[in-house]
Amino acid sequence: PGLVAPVTADTPFKCEELWAAAIGNDVARITELVASGLDVNCRDPVTSETPLIGSSGGSVDAVRTLLLLGADVNARSKGGSTALGRAVQLEQRLRTASPRFENLRRRVEETVRLLRQAGGTE
Repeated sequence: PGLVAPVTADTPFKCEELWAAAIGNDVARITELVASGLDVNCRDPVTSETPLIGSSGGSVDAVRTLLLLGADVNARSKGGSTALGRAVQLEQRLRTASPRFENLRRRVEETVRLLRQAGGTE
């Protein structure tokens, strides 16, 4: 906690920090970054994906937090993907996956539920 540099306008890769926190399901870091002024809908410069799209692979707490912090549930990447669309694709693939992926399947199902509840579209 004390070793993390504060986010400022000149902090390099600050959106990447939010991405890493979202994918890592690090709610405290997500909250800290957004509270410091970082746009919750910042985009990856290559894919144009938001942290919500990136976290839609089963980071349930991150998805919930990003939505509460105002993430655009229907933001689209350059390829046209939304967080819900990405999560639904993964959910479909996991239906036939090995039982060892059961925990991930449940998390993705919960992610799909949260995104739909928030008004997400595919």
